[in-house]
Amino acid sequence: MRLAALAAIAALVAAPVGSLAQGGGEEATPAPKGGEAPSTAPKAGTASKPPPPAARDLAKALLTEDQWNKVLDSYASSLSGQVSQSLLSSGEKVPEDLRPTLRAELGKAMPYQQTIQAQAEALSKELTPDELKRTAQFYSSPLGRKVLEKLPEAQASVAQQLQGRLATAVPEIVNRVAPKAMQGSPHGGSPGGPAQGRRPPAGSTTQ
Repeated sequence: MRLAALAAIAALVAAPVGSLAQGGGEEATPAPKGGEAPSTAPKAGTASKPPPPAARDLAKALLTEDQWNKVLDSYASSLSGQVSQSLLSSGEKVPEDLRPTLRAELGKAMPYQQTIQAQAEALSKELTPDELKRTAQFYSSPLGRKVLEKLPEAQASVAQQLQGRLATAVPEIVNRVAPKAMQGSPHGGSPGGPAQGRRPPAGSTTQ
């Protein structure tokens, strides 16, 4: 799986991991209304209950341990470069073992099993046990694995095309809808024509 897909996986699991670190994946208790005393009674359905096996199977199918290790490897390399630049700019020496040390610390902070547990808990809240089982079976199949591998690349290609189209379309749309908003903008004026809204006030003279 290429780095584009790994980046997509990292984004996918980032939220569940964060919520797990802040409280085991449980929902935050809403603020009391109108001065009411906060309730200490557990909310119905929020008791610590392990997700069904199908949820863990699906979580593992969506993110294998090898893929997670590649995500952490890539992030450790990026983080190492940033830390190295910061140290050098401050006149400090860069430790020779900086990258492997950061990688080891990332592995401790975000272990694979904890990530899978958080993902399984999130999935079990959104899908029924039967849906979890059927979805896990699909993504564990050769076709499902191919979808996981190729989908991020396809999405990246589409995003690049849309970005190019928006770069041209947005200034044109704004120029038609609110031309005064384009004053002073490098895209000011109608496409292919003179800039609009830049005439000097009546009666003024140019220096």
